[in-house]
Formats: sequence, C-alpha cells, structure tokens
Amino acid sequence: MMTCLKRANVWHRALAACLLVAIAGQGMDALAETYPSRAIRLIVPFNAGGGIDALARQVGAKLSEALGQPVVVENLPGAGGNRASDLVARAAPDGYTLLVGANSMTINPALPGSHAPDPVRAFSPVSKLVTIPVAVAVTPSFEARSLQELLALARKTPRKLAYANQGIGTTSHIAASLLSLRAGVEFLHVPYSGTGSVARDVISGEIPVLFSATGVVAPLVRGGQLRALAVTGSQRSSALPEVPTVAESGLPGFEVSSWYGVLAPAGTPAETVGRLHAELVRILALPDVTDRLPRQGMHPVGNTPAQFAAEISADVERWARVVREARIGVE
Repeated sequence: MMTCLKRANVWHRALAACLLVAIAGQGMDALAETYPSRAIRLIVPFNAGGGIDALARQVGAKLSEALGQPVVVENLPGAGGNRASDLVARAAPDGYTLLVGANSMTINPALPGSHAPDPVRAFSPVSKLVTIPVAVAVTPSFEARSLQELLALARKTPRKLAYANQGIGTTSHIAASLLSLRAGVEFLHVPYSGTGSVARDVISGEIPVLFSATGVVAPLVRGGQLRALAVTGSQRSSALPEVPTVAESGLPGFEVSSWYGVLAPAGTPAETVGRLHAELVRILALPDVTDRLPRQGMHPVGNTPAQFAAEISADVERWARVVREARIGVE
C-alpha cells in the first residue's frame, strides 16, 4: 500500500513539473510576442544633420510606425565610431538598443592603437541598409581627364601628387590606399577632419585631388566646382551615372564602398532580429525611400542577417590586409 502511495506521489510531482515547464514556456512565448513593448534606442555614431543621420531618422520614423513604439535616434559621435559601437556592444541583448553601424567598424580593429569592439563577435547583424561608393574627383582645371591619366601623373611624381580626404582610416582613405597598391603608385595623403574644409580646399585648387563619398561629391560636380574621374563601387553610382567605375577604368574587380546597417548586441534573440529585419527590408522598398536614397548617392540593400554577418567577417579580413600593406596609421 505504501509503495503504491509513493508511486502516486512521484507521478503527481512529475506531472506538476511538466505543467510548470509548459506554463513557463507559454510565458516565454508570450513575452517574445510582445516585442517591442517600450521605446527602442537607435544609436548613430555621427553628428546630427549629416546624410547618415537623415537616413537613420527616416528609417527610425517608419520603424516606429511599424512596431507601434517610439524609435529614438541618439547621436553619439567620437573615436571614429568606436564610442557608439562600444555602447551598443555592452547593451542588453533584448532588441531595445540598436546601432546604425558603418563599415568603419570593420576597419577600426586593424588600426594601430585601436580599442574597437570586435564586429564579428560583439554584434548580431540585422540588415545592411545602404552602400555608398567613393568618388575620385579633381578641380576642373586639373590636367588629368581620366583615372588612367591621374595614375600616370602619380607614377611620374611619386608622393608629390596630393589628395585630400576626411581622415586616416576612413573609407575614402582605404579606397585611395587600395588604388595605390593596385596601380603601383604613391600619392601624397592630406587628411582632414571635416567634409566642408576638405571640399573647399580642393575646389580652390590648393589640393588637386579629392577622395570622398559620392553624396558629397555629386552636388559639387553638378555645380561645376569639381570634375569626377571615377567611382569605387562595383557599379556606376546613380548620383553620378556618367562617371565610370575604377574597374571600368582599367582595374578590374576593384570595389570599395561605405555601408551603413542596423546591428543589435550579440545574443539578441533570433525572433527579435527576424522581426526587425523584415520591417527594415519592407521600409527600404517603400517608394519614397527608393526615390530619395539614389539621389543622395545611396544604394539600398536590405540583405539577410546571415549575409550581413558574412560580409562583415569578410570585410574585417580584407581591410586588415590593406591596412597592413599600405601601413595605414603608421605613415
């Protein structure tokens, strides 16, 4: 009799345990289904007012409408983007703190003295939003009329033909360095800390060559203040459709572009990442977005989290080789 009672007690305890597990599972499912239940922070590693800030605010507003919760854009510039990246990398992996990351996060870890987070391990990529190629431009009076003529001049005067850009380790610097390596030339690098001053000095003729984002260069080309020789993307830029790519200009396979995308802290639930990804892809396909971005030199992407992760990993390896071979940061 006692044995039967003991067996019954054991059976009841096992049943109770199963019920508790089932209830807990249903609770977790319900919790997952309620995302988001509060405001989401969208951290931008640049000052307010720029093209990427405008992109983040446009996407953030539409994401807020889709999710039914505020999406608050916060500008956190500093340390080449590392300040914002570090904040998001350390945030709780719950989908409420997101980063508008830039391709600089795949360059920074290779720079001497950098304390950048590891972009492969520190984040859960959601989707790449846009790519922006670099434009190679000159003052209108400059003698070179094509990229090949520019490279020929550089070969004749090693380290004397100056080019300006926004700073050491930026995408434009990487593009110029890779071009130098591929073409076997040596330019004189003149780094600046701001877009306005660098464009002004090239327009005035103080420095003859500029490497900068197409969104910066295109309006100056249309205004007759600069002449574009090439763009560094895999295809021609919609902002400068008449300008050939570097690959078309004699260096096949050459491609360097800035990119901007949304990332969450590593460990963010796959369901949350999937929900965000689906909404971002939908937003990038909206008519007002697809109309506006190309005019700013931005090419919409909207790839999957797995594709974005693979590209980040490949970029880290690729730019580490360029930084090492071009001795960027130890010039």
